[in-house]
Amino acid sequence: MGIGMGIGMILFWGLIIAAIVVLVRGFGARPVASEPGLVEKTPLDILGERYAKGEIDKSEFEQKRRDLEGSRTKPMDQPRREVPKAGGVEAS
Repeated sequence: MGIGMGIGMILFWGLIIAAIVVLVRGFGARPVASEPGLVEKTPLDILGERYAKGEIDKSEFEQKRRDLEGSRTKPMDQPRREVPKAGGVEAS
């Protein structure tokens, strides 16, 4: 009878502690969207970070920046151009 009560008591307190941990993790401090680190980065922001870290050189940065700035001015609903496949067969 003493061993059964001991195991029951351990299970009871284990469940209580687990419930507290789940509540604390679930309802803990949530990041606020106005925090500077949580603002969505634009492709140009990411490109600038890569250049600042030295992952890309100046010429690659300038070329990619022009590509990105050029893509912002094009409407997204333009029809896609057909690109021929290798061997002269048209893509469908």
